Amino acid sequence: MSSPIYRVIKLPGAVKKFRRFKDIATILARHGFADVATRTGVGSAFRVARKIVSLGYWKGKESITTGARLRSICEELGATFIKFGQVLANRPDMFPPEVIKELAKLQDDVPPFPFAVLVEIVACELGRPVTEVFASIDEVPLAAASIAQVHRARLLSGEEVVIKVRRPGLEKSVREDLAVLRDIATYIEENFEELEHIRPCALVEEFARTFAMEMDLRAEARNIDRFARNFADEPNVRLPKVYHEFCNSSLLTMEYLSGRKVTQVEDWSSFPREPEEIANLGTKLLLKSVFEHRFYHADPHPGNFLVADDGTVCLLDFGMVGFVSESRMEEMLSFMVGLVSYDAQILVAAILEAGLAPATLNRREFQRDVEQMLNQFANLSLEDMDLEVLFRSSIETIYKHRISLPADLLGVARAISTMEGIARQIYPQYNPLKSVQPYLVSLFVKRALDPAHQAEQMVDGLMDFVGLLHHLPRDVSDVVKRLKEGELLLRIHDQSAVEVARIEARSRNRLVGALLSLTGLAATFYLHAAPGVSDWVPWTSFSVSFLIAIWVFRGLRKSGGM
Repeated sequence: MSSPIYRVIKLPGAVKKFRRFKDIATILARHGFADVATRTGVGSAFRVARKIVSLGYWKGKESITTGARLRSICEELGATFIKFGQVLANRPDMFPPEVIKELAKLQDDVPPFPFAVLVEIVACELGRPVTEVFASIDEVPLAAASIAQVHRARLLSGEEVVIKVRRPGLEKSVREDLAVLRDIATYIEENFEELEHIRPCALVEEFARTFAMEMDLRAEARNIDRFARNFADEPNVRLPKVYHEFCNSSLLTMEYLSGRKVTQVEDWSSFPREPEEIANLGTKLLLKSVFEHRFYHADPHPGNFLVADDGTVCLLDFGMVGFVSESRMEEMLSFMVGLVSYDAQILVAAILEAGLAPATLNRREFQRDVEQMLNQFANLSLEDMDLEVLFRSSIETIYKHRISLPADLLGVARAISTMEGIARQIYPQYNPLKSVQPYLVSLFVKRALDPAHQAEQMVDGLMDFVGLLHHLPRDVSDVVKRLKEGELLLRIHDQSAVEVARIEARSRNRLVGALLSLTGLAATFYLHAAPGVSDWVPWTSFSVSFLIAIWVFRGLRKSGGM
């Protein structure tokens, strides 16, 4: 398999791609990863340059940890790789804790672009001079990140606002970097079987999707509106108003909310709320977002939570959000209940039912490891429990058995861990399990007893059964045809030839019996609905099908199959 660096010469933009590969290879070598550059196919064309750089720059820096070097590489490679590194920091199932810890330090703070450029971009996006919309715009930005820059401003109508402006040329550079990342991921997936469970191509595509959403400031405006609707009945939470008439994909105008970062408040006596109340409120908001709204803030760092003078919590920066499907929410709820209740059976069942375990999983060994992991925490008091440590231990156990956790589940775990860290900063005695455990268990029980929810599940099951009946005649015909042609084989090991033939014959008989029973059941439904058919006909069909099913089940029980 040829390296991507040789394949790109046939593609549009080959020269720029070639230069970017060279930059990556050089930076990898400079930080002591010359072998990685070679193995991933990135540096195959730059061996001489790599040797020169590694001899000159890398010498004497062997004491720097692998994680610190990876962080430096991402920072040197720019916005796309900084964001990609932050995504990888959320994947403790892929990397050791030391690397995760360093990647989590990646800062999105970059030098601001000139104010004159910002004014020009705003005017272009509005289609008119900025003076026709804004009475003033502060020249010094409130924040400057790799995607956008934020400035305080005031509308002509007098409202205090914040404008978020996307960096010029960002889309082009991101598009080029993503093309390079896709080539590298493809090469790794094709040549490194030991990394198959990481699924590099899927990881890059997921990153590309979320990054594109974060770059589109119209999506952030919609996110704010959705959160505002979800928490409209929550008087202690405030979100900024969006001025949609002054928004597009590169410009976001929203209300300016004043307050202090929750982690920077030193004297809580001036606030009408205690820090414990704020900590509980933050946890409650996140849990409701995930398990009731299925739409949550995926980047709940301290800078995105302000406390107003009246004690209201102000939420900011909705570029990174998480979506949870109904089925995934059910799986996560079971997973979380098993985790916080120290119930290994619920935890293992949730993972198996979600289809996350590989075919080679030793279930007994996995359950034993889960039980041992939970036993480490079962004897601790709630006051001594660290939810982040519990999450990390569970993920390490899952990683040991090569279970690939989906990005949405890991995103929720990261958000909960981050919220716990913020809560402990403002209230060191905070005990997250006092809030998490009762909420999750009550929600679990509520959904289990909710007639509407159970009705939905019954409808889903009925639709699956209807689908089975629809495909059953064709499937039966296919199996019978394969039986006639001798193409349906049952493999049984460690048995004598006579015993194998006898068991195989019994198995075939049971298979045919099961198919006949299902066919009879399908015929029962059809005959019952057909006009002009006497009532005894479908009942006879059902009775025969039922008797055949009993015969099959008895045979399975005798053979140890049930």
